[in-house]
Parts: sequence; structure tokens; C-alpha cells
Amino acid sequence: MVVLHDRGDFTLDTYRRVAWEGEPVEIGPAALQRIGEMRSSLERLVANNPGRHYYGTTTTSGEGVKTVLTPERRRAYLDRGIHGWTFGDPLPQRVVRGIVFTRLINFIEGNAGVRPVLVEAVAEYLDGRELTVPSRGHSWEIGVAGHLYKGLQERVDGFEMKETMALVNGCPAGTAVLCDLTLAGRQRIELVLQTMALGAEAVLAPHEHYAEELGELWIDEDEATAMARMRELLEGGSAERRPFQAPVSYRIIPRMVGIALRAQQLAEKAAATMLRAVSDNPVYVPPKEGRPDGDIWSTGGYHPAQAIHAIDNLAYAWANLCQLSYHQASRLAGDDFALGGTRPADGGRPNGAMGNAAWAYEVAQLAQPTLLPLTGTGTQTDAGSMSFAAWRKASEIGRSLDAMLAVNAATASEVFDLTDRPVAPRLEQFLAFVRSHREPDSASDTLGDDLGALADTFTARVYGQEATAMA
Repeated sequence: MVVLHDRGDFTLDTYRRVAWEGEPVEIGPAALQRIGEMRSSLERLVANNPGRHYYGTTTTSGEGVKTVLTPERRRAYLDRGIHGWTFGDPLPQRVVRGIVFTRLINFIEGNAGVRPVLVEAVAEYLDGRELTVPSRGHSWEIGVAGHLYKGLQERVDGFEMKETMALVNGCPAGTAVLCDLTLAGRQRIELVLQTMALGAEAVLAPHEHYAEELGELWIDEDEATAMARMRELLEGGSAERRPFQAPVSYRIIPRMVGIALRAQQLAEKAAATMLRAVSDNPVYVPPKEGRPDGDIWSTGGYHPAQAIHAIDNLAYAWANLCQLSYHQASRLAGDDFALGGTRPADGGRPNGAMGNAAWAYEVAQLAQPTLLPLTGTGTQTDAGSMSFAAWRKASEIGRSLDAMLAVNAATASEVFDLTDRPVAPRLEQFLAFVRSHREPDSASDTLGDDLGALADTFTARVYGQEATAMA
């Protein structure tokens, strides 16, 4: 169980444990006390300033910001509760659990100004129950919250002042989808390196392409890191190498993986920041000298611009690796030097160019920047959040990369089968795993199913379900 005491307890590790691994959450006693004290201060603030415009607190949301509600109208506004209006296939459970977990960031130190009972009720959503949120239509965070919390008022004896806004505003979804892709990226980079190293060994790429001295000449830490991992994976492989340079798609592996490593670092930094950041709107700031009861401020903190930028960088890096993978598959399928003149009698070798061309084309259509929408929904809500649009694009590009890597890995394994060459020791387990999805003498009419199963397993590994199978 993950016990939350303050914002410092929100990390990628605790996110993974809760969202991906299903651990429940408990709010620490000191945190509950602090939440209660902040709630009492907020109530005093509103009571002492009955005519002030406090967004979503003494006013309604959206256009209603202009009018301070009477106590009766405020009660009616709260009793309406919250509602969902989006639809479509459900989001993965790991994403929905992540959204609930990141909802607690604004609550844990009292900046949402809600009651402790509401915080505990939200934490209880992570007790293992099935959580359903449609995957489409979320241009704002409120679409997610409407589906998640629409029955919550019955469990807390009705909502009180500011609590509906605290449930639907902020950017828990933007934070969650960034964390989801960041965790996937950690596994995906290693999968890329293992697959491309297997291909480099299959075509007998000269070791000079990944020499340590190149890292010093190129003066790039990320490219040097990629070269170091390539050298490690290829160590002890065939002593025979081609006497001339390998195709460009193999020589630029360090360059392209370096881009992915930089994108990953940006995502890690953005995720770490957003997991500690209060993003509520309005946000309750605590009492201090000059404001004895604190204050309620409207902000743009709910807009996850940082997350969208980091997600787009991951998508760009993965899309380029897809194009690189396409070229490598083409070379693997017909490299005369690597095959040594050997050709399969039945033509059953995976054709990388044909298998990956459609994936590469679709990825090129997806790899577009995520911009602010050109239309809004009123004078207040005039610039929506596109975090779900960015997540869907990046997720689909990542899934395409997994599939293209599966084709490449299967094609490389066929090269080793046809030439009967041994593989570098650190790639033996990976090659054995790839071969387990398609034996050399398997019928060609099962190829699509075999490659599909391998692609699915690669994706499962990325999302932590096959973490040790290909280590």
C-alpha cells in the first residue's frame, strides 16, 4: 500500500505502483489533519468576504464567474453534482487509476480546500474496483472527472463549497497520461536497442560504427550512451564483419536512439515536476501575514502544456525510430552479404519492407504536433487542453514501433537460421524469445499470427507485463 503524507510522495515509482501494479492508497493522519485545517481556513475566508468573486466557490463555473451566488443558489449549484458526457471505448485501467492517483496531488496539502472525508473517498477508488472512463472527447479534464466522480456526492453526504470544482479542475489526466508514456518509454528504448543490435549483428555491421571514440568526437552524452549499449550487446559476436560500411540505417542507430533518450529525459523531468505540482483552479493558498484566512486564486495551472510538449517529443522520437526500423527491415530481408547467398527454398522469410511499409506510412500521418485548438466553448473556456489527443497519438505510434520491431526481430532471427551463425552472448536470450514465436520451419500461412503475437508481447513488455521475459 502507498501511504501519502505530502506532495513529495508523488513520484514515478509510486505512480507505477498504484496505476500499473494496482496497489491501494491511504492518506496519512498528519495529511488529513492538515487538509482539515486548510478547509476550516477556507470556510472562514468565504464567511468573512461574502461579496467576493471566488470562482467555482461563491460563483458557478464558466460564464457564471461574473455573478456571486446567494447561499440558496450556491446550495442548488452544489446539489447538481457533476456529470459525464463523453463516450467511446474505455481507457486502460492503468490510465484511469493514474488519473485518480494524480487527482490527490491537489488534495494532499490542502490546496484544494476540500474536506478530509472527500479526499479519503477519492483514495478509496483505488481499492481494486473496476474504473470506467470513455476514451474520447476529453478536450478538458472535466470530461474524465464527470465519469469518475458522478456518484461521489452520495458517499460524502453531498458536496460542499468548492468541492465540485476541486474534483473536475486541475490537470490529473494530463499528468497521468504523461506518466503513462514516460514509464512505457523506459522499456521501449531498451527494446529498440536489443532489436536493432540483433539486426546489426545479423548484417555483420562493423564494430567501428559504435566505437567509444565516436562518442568523444560527436560530443553528445545520449548518443554516447546508445553506442555504449550497442557495444555491450554486440560484444562477443561474430568475428567476421563486413569489410565495408553497413547501410545508413545501421550507422545512425546511436544518433536516432540519442534523440529518444533526450525525449525520455524531458518526459522524466516533466513527469517529476507535474507529480509534485498543485494545478487546481481555483487554488486555495494558505494563511500568511497579510492574509490571515488565506485566499482563493484563479489560475491557468490546470492546463498541462508541459505534459503535451513532453509527449509530443516522445512521439516524434518514436516515429523516427519507426522510419528507421522500416529501412532496417528492408536491408535485413535482402542483404546478400549477411545471407551469404543463402535463400529459403519456400520463400517463407518475413519480408520486412512489405510488413513494415503500412506501419511506417500510418506513423507519418500521426506524427504531427499537438497545438491548442482553434475553437473554444465560450468567453471563458476559449483554449482547451489536448493532453488526450497527444496521448492517443503517441500511444499509437509507440504500438506501431513495437510491431515494426517485431517484424525486424523476426527477420533478423531468420537470417541467423539460414546462415546458422551464432549470435552475440548478450543477445542469445532475446533471439531465443523471438524464435519461440516462430520456429524456422513453421508454415508461412501462420506468419501473420506469429508476428502479431510477438508484437503483442513486445507491447506487454513495454507496459511492464513481460519485464523479465527478454532481459
